[in-house]
Amino acid sequence: MVVGFSANRRELPTAGLAHYSAAKAALSAYLAGLRHERRRTGINVIDVRPPHTATGFSDRPLAGSAPELPDPIDPAGLVDAVTSAMRDDRREVAWDLSARSLVVR
Repeated sequence: MVVGFSANRRELPTAGLAHYSAAKAALSAYLAGLRHERRRTGINVIDVRPPHTATGFSDRPLAGSAPELPDPIDPAGLVDAVTSAMRDDRREVAWDLSARSLVVR
């Protein structure tokens, strides 16, 4: 089992953070390729792309002030979604912007 956290910046690039968004998109592409390479070995690869999560990091920026962020999701809900993806052999956990919820696909 490989679980990669590529955040949600692949779908929603942020102005001023092009390098960050590009890195997340690259990680997501890598995980998709790895999933295909490993499918015959029984190793499941899950791409996890959560939105802002209530970790407390946004309250402690390394420099300057933290950007305005949407209301965070509860980490327990993210853990439940990842656990469900692992149990059900799914390939991704992502934020559905229109439904405003995590989806497991």
